[in-house]
Amino acid sequence: MNKLLLFLLLLPLSLYAKMYNGTITFNDGSLKSGLITLPKYRTSKLKFKQNPNAEIERYAIEDVREFTILDDDNETVKFIALKAAGMGREKASEDKAWLQIVKRGKISLLSYYYIVPATGGAVDVAATPCYAFYIQKPGDDFCTYIYVTTFGHHINDRDFKDFKITLSQLFKDACPNLTENLTKEDFKAKGLEVVVELYEQHCGQ
Repeated sequence: MNKLLLFLLLLPLSLYAKMYNGTITFNDGSLKSGLITLPKYRTSKLKFKQNPNAEIERYAIEDVREFTILDDDNETVKFIALKAAGMGREKASEDKAWLQIVKRGKISLLSYYYIVPATGGAVDVAATPCYAFYIQKPGDDFCTYIYVTTFGHHINDRDFKDFKITLSQLFKDACPNLTENLTKEDFKAKGLEVVVELYEQHCGQ
């Protein structure tokens, strides 16, 4: 499994309070390096400190192009600020969201982590961590939703069938034969990253 995807899947809520060494790239191309806290919500302001003793600075998502952090294994993880569209929608939301880059090629696989509260606010029922995945196609200034899963969920036949239908709709013009080369075995073994690999091999020539 790709290490960036593993970082995302193991992301506990406590890490939202932790500060990581990282760099912010603003829309004008300027950079700012220091300590960064991962945004807790998809449009939260980005918290930044020049050093551990400095005051916290907050930057709106509209002003930031992307940011990178160094995780606990000193690996670089990148997040971008991007508009997102639901499957079947031709127009993306006007609001940007913080999305982690899981795998990048001619197309990019992105992910957004969120929490579904316990039903009815029940204190004895754990909240559910969810992971929504998106694809950004060449030339698009937005990404499109393709899949959502929860931690610990195992892919079944229905998941694979629904996923192929979603991909066939997304790539019906740009790469109609992509889904023909997608097998359930590869999907289970490689996860959603296989979509980027198949696009590299069969599309966008």
